[in-house]
Amino acid sequence: MAEKKKFNIELFLGIIATFVAFLSIVIMVWERIEIREHNELSVKPILVFDRNITVSQNQDSEITDKSISLVIKNAGLGPAIVKKFEIRVYDKNNKYKIFDDWAVALEKFYNEGKVPRASTYSPGDVLTEGIIDNVIEVIIDPKKPFPIVKVFLEYESIYQESFSTLSEKIH
Repeated sequence: MAEKKKFNIELFLGIIATFVAFLSIVIMVWERIEIREHNELSVKPILVFDRNITVSQNQDSEITDKSISLVIKNAGLGPAIVKKFEIRVYDKNNKYKIFDDWAVALEKFYNEGKVPRASTYSPGDVLTEGIIDNVIEVIIDPKKPFPIVKVFLEYESIYQESFSTLSEKIH
């Protein structure tokens, strides 16, 4: 007669235990990835530019001065670490020159005696969450030509995620 094979319960339990251990390692790794993604989102900086224009008029309703300001705000939850700051001055062909100093970029365009109040940023500068900083405030003569000027900012989070933002034209 054929011999009946005996069911080996120890082997079966060993296989089940190995499978459960492997499954718990997979779940632990997946959980760590999810926690890391959550932490990255909880400190993600979001830099937003806001442009304000104020016009001064004389008694004849002629525009005498135009005050332009560009403000940057960190609307995110974490600090933004500046990697690159560029002032882009565009010509008529939509090509731009890059400057890192406002006085040099706009020296021939602002009214005499009305030097712009401005901020520049260097690599490594930190814009903390909730900060609102005046990037530039300049008073121009609306009768004189003023170039198209935009600000480009490249930054990263504390997790080295890279972001960039380009402002609208300033005037």
